[in-house]
Amino acid sequence: MLLNFALQYLAKNWSIIPLEEKGKKPLIEWSEYSKRLPTKQEVEEWFTKWPTANVGIVTGAVSGIAVVDIDGPLGEESVLKLYLPATVSVKSGKGRHMYYRHPGSHVKNCSNIPGCEKVDIRGDGGYVVAPYSTHENGKVYAWMGGLEKLQDPLTTFPQNVLGLLSVPSSVQKYGFTDVSTQEPWVSELLKGVSDGEKHKSCIRLAAYFSSKGLPVDVTKSLLLDWNSRNMPPAEASGIIERVEDVYRRYATSGRSILQRSDNVQGAHAVSESITTPKSAYAGFKEELRKGAKTIATGFPSLDRHSRGLLIGNLSVIGAWPGVGKTAFTLGLARKLAEAGNSVLYFPTEMAVNELMRVFISSGLDIPFQRVMDGDLSEEEHAKAAEYLEGPVLEKLHIEPITSPTLADIERAVAQTKPNVFMLDYLQHTTGSTGGKRTDISDLVMGLKDIAKRYECAGVVTSQFHRPYKSNDGELVPPTMFDFAECGQIEREVSLALLMYPVEKERFTESMEFPVNFILAKNRFGKVAEFQLKFDQKHVRFSE
Repeated sequence: MLLNFALQYLAKNWSIIPLEEKGKKPLIEWSEYSKRLPTKQEVEEWFTKWPTANVGIVTGAVSGIAVVDIDGPLGEESVLKLYLPATVSVKSGKGRHMYYRHPGSHVKNCSNIPGCEKVDIRGDGGYVVAPYSTHENGKVYAWMGGLEKLQDPLTTFPQNVLGLLSVPSSVQKYGFTDVSTQEPWVSELLKGVSDGEKHKSCIRLAAYFSSKGLPVDVTKSLLLDWNSRNMPPAEASGIIERVEDVYRRYATSGRSILQRSDNVQGAHAVSESITTPKSAYAGFKEELRKGAKTIATGFPSLDRHSRGLLIGNLSVIGAWPGVGKTAFTLGLARKLAEAGNSVLYFPTEMAVNELMRVFISSGLDIPFQRVMDGDLSEEEHAKAAEYLEGPVLEKLHIEPITSPTLADIERAVAQTKPNVFMLDYLQHTTGSTGGKRTDISDLVMGLKDIAKRYECAGVVTSQFHRPYKSNDGELVPPTMFDFAECGQIEREVSLALLMYPVEKERFTESMEFPVNFILAKNRFGKVAEFQLKFDQKHVRFSE
């Protein structure tokens, strides 16, 4: 008798229904239990009336769960394409069920989700056979790892699968074979691409489908299906964002994005006129006389070795937590603005008021603690007011988004037209957790594209993933490998600046201490090392 198990599931706030013995058919009209939990009395009455009944768990928001149903060896093989996160699982009659926490948005029931044969989804309005019911083949459903697994927290339902469930029936009319027969490169890309190729391939395919007249929702569905074949898949939200961006640009221009040479998507796809060195030279003569476009950082040691920030390129500043990368980045922003450069700053960790206090302290030589406490003289208040309304901060545009997307960043860059945009920091952008390497790869390439397209310099901060390392009590200098995403970052950035302290005990011993800087990557110059002094009292770096 499964009554005790049914009551345990009900105690977890899972909606329970009785199913036929050794079967899956409900013994009651169960639709109302997809909207409400049964009472304990109802459950006891059911399993007293049908003591040999199987137990069903209604999936969806009512129970707070969604289940991936994997059927047999073919299902196990095809589900590998989804890169599903581990969660509590059940051994079923012919395969297994993976129980996930409901994401809060509608989860559609689906048989054979796109690109994955023998993998079904049981979401809102569905149900699954619960452990310890009996399958028609005599096998008993059981928690993998034992009944104690029932106490483990469930992983949230994966976003990439949620994206695949949005495939509309209209996609069948535009199947992959129909749209790919004219262009061999389309067929090749649709087989799936590797980690470093997803961003530009997605844009290229979206541009192609747009040129063929496919509706945007159909292209989204096609590329979500395509994404399931990538190794590994990108975040579904990123795929949708890129498709929408391509179609938005097409709608704005009034002609196919494939024909536009003034944006990066067109450049990734097809150009009306391929540029050769000879045809480009006429317009490049004057540029050649001027030299490469760079922006001085205001830190002489850095400028001497790097020649400053290169227009159309991305630079990264890396450090362990607490070393001062945010303080250095804010100081860099202030120095750039003081030199007359327009700066767009994304502070993902600090509120705007905190930033203003740092600028007042570092720019007006007022101790930061006094600024925080509001302990300013009337004269200092007047100077602060004048500084906040002055030409320096007029050049500084702050976009206080906690988790900006590439679309947010590009939108702000397009509006403000900065000389430099700065993102502090990389891992706080949308999608940078879970599948981190995939997200960072796409993000870094996207940021570099923005810098190229809008002819500005990009600066991002990134945190080292390894802890402080010591050898005989001394800190070992960091390397590019201390970035969790070293491959993607090293490949895409033109300048990588690594920060580390001279001594680990620096915070308690002095208000001023030296910080080491390593120019670990300098695409157009030599690597180098130098020191700057960090003044904690005024939150600023200096030579």
